[in-house]
Amino acid sequence: LHDSMTPDRHSTLLPLTLLLLLWSVIISFINPIGEFMINDDWSFTLVVEDLLKNKVFTTTGWAGGPSALVHILWGTLWSSVFGFSPSTLRCATLFLAICTSITLFFLLKNRLRSGRLVLLSTLTLILNPLFLSQSFTFMTDITFVAMVVPALLFITWGIEKSNYPLLILGFVFSLLATLTRQLGLAIPLAFLVSIFLY
Repeated sequence: LHDSMTPDRHSTLLPLTLLLLLWSVIISFINPIGEFMINDDWSFTLVVEDLLKNKVFTTTGWAGGPSALVHILWGTLWSSVFGFSPSTLRCATLFLAICTSITLFFLLKNRLRSGRLVLLSTLTLILNPLFLSQSFTFMTDITFVAMVVPALLFITWGIEKSNYPLLILGFVFSLLATLTRQLGLAIPLAFLVSIFLY
């Protein structure tokens, strides 16, 4: 039994180790620490700051409202633990980016037979200029993807295993995605369409 499990364990641990090493190298070159803001993340930063200081969820006209709720709450939670600063909020996004790449790896591993293709596909996401650049901001892009990928993973597992708790967990993540960006509604809608057609 041990021998039969070893190859699969190695096919998982080795790529994950490589992914984490890659992230370490990236972070050593792109330092997320610094008291500055990037693009429009100042608007989300102000909402988090106001929520921490005044316990009020406000809107700047650029950010706030139900479409960014999960993003704001995630930044607030992270800041409550590590202290509020632009650096802290960027690290919160960076943590989600790393988790997203690992989750995508398992999603692809579940669908593709080639371990090399799984790793290459995951690297394609990490090294995509848009994904990589947004990983070092406090914009909603990464938070949204970080909710979408596990939603797809758990829904896929739920369907394959006929496991309702996994399906429900997938829909919970799709709800979190929707509360980050409204486009998250596409996930349950696509599921309903597929059920109707097939």
